[in-house]
Amino acid sequence: PDRSFSVFGQKMACCQRCAAIYGSMFLLGLLFVALRNRITAPSWRAVGLLALPLVIDGGAQLVGLHESNVVLRLITGAIFAAGVCWLLFPYLETGFAQMRVQIEGRFARLVAEGRARPLYKESGAGGGS
Repeated sequence: PDRSFSVFGQKMACCQRCAAIYGSMFLLGLLFVALRNRITAPSWRAVGLLALPLVIDGGAQLVGLHESNVVLRLITGAIFAAGVCWLLFPYLETGFAQMRVQIEGRFARLVAEGRARPLYKESGAGGGS
């Protein structure tokens, strides 16, 4: 409880570092939408380096070398989230795009075989909506 934020007088169910990770992932997800065409997946080494501050701070606290504070937990959580998002978001984007192409291809084949109806009407020269 001493490592959790209070929201409206109630303790959160996760620690400050996890709250920083989740909040940063949300914000970085919004940023990724705006910059998706300019971001490529990093190397595993880069992600490992971004995870290192969290590992050092959490590990040092675990073995009793120091007591972490709110600022360190927030910073290390946000840096870790940046590494995870930088790694996962481009891969997810590519994977979902490939799935979409496969699904649309299979659905088009079913429509051509007469086993399914198109989901939308093609707009023709006669107008319509």
